[in-house]
Amino acid sequence: TDLCLKAISAFGLRADRDVVDKLEAEAIRETARLAERAIELGFMRREKNKPNPVRTLRNIQQAVAEAYRVPVVCGEGRNRNRLYPDDNLVDVTSLEAMGIITETGAISTGKGVLRESGDEDLIAVADMQEWMAVRNKDVPIFRHPVFHTRFGFANTLRTTSSRPNIQNFRKKAGVRECIAALFGCFVASDYVGLENGTLAELIVRYTGRRGMAEKISSGFDFHCDVGGQLLGIDYDTMKAMLAA
Repeated sequence: TDLCLKAISAFGLRADRDVVDKLEAEAIRETARLAERAIELGFMRREKNKPNPVRTLRNIQQAVAEAYRVPVVCGEGRNRNRLYPDDNLVDVTSLEAMGIITETGAISTGKGVLRESGDEDLIAVADMQEWMAVRNKDVPIFRHPVFHTRFGFANTLRTTSSRPNIQNFRKKAGVRECIAALFGCFVASDYVGLENGTLAELIVRYTGRRGMAEKISSGFDFHCDVGGQLLGIDYDTMKAMLAA
């Protein structure tokens, strides 16, 4: 695996110029459309000497707080334009666990928080942020004839990618399609149930217990089992649903 990753890093990747052109045009169009909607909602505003609208952070925070029913208080000093949860009325620890509060303690306007709010207007803001990232980050990468990434390994032994990160491109349709094979064609492969198989092997090696390993060898799907428990249905019903 390490050799393959180093080869990919050395040879680099390329993008299909025609596909990139289409993606950029769509990103520009969608960003402009969603920005106009954000302006109408008061989430963005136009300012002199700035070519693009800017976010009205406080209004977005207020909408997030209302969506999650979080009472807020205004910041002070340099933070007077930001909103914070009223810790006299809410459980701040729970809000932190949910990601509704940032590291600075303010109401979050992150993409995940906006999407999970269930509010269509906030979801539209999240869409706009994503399209802006496609336009400002992804497209410039794809404009290079050949671009290179740096692979590594995390403490969990998962691979990492940086400068640029090509393992976590946005899932917007058309982004990953920009990547073209440098030579020949792409070959895709994956390990089914790799994590569970690794855990089962470690259990056998260090405890001698083979229950999990034997279940996996017989075709038992632990992911399906957990999914059934979450939905309150039995294993066979869950497996039939996945096969349908």
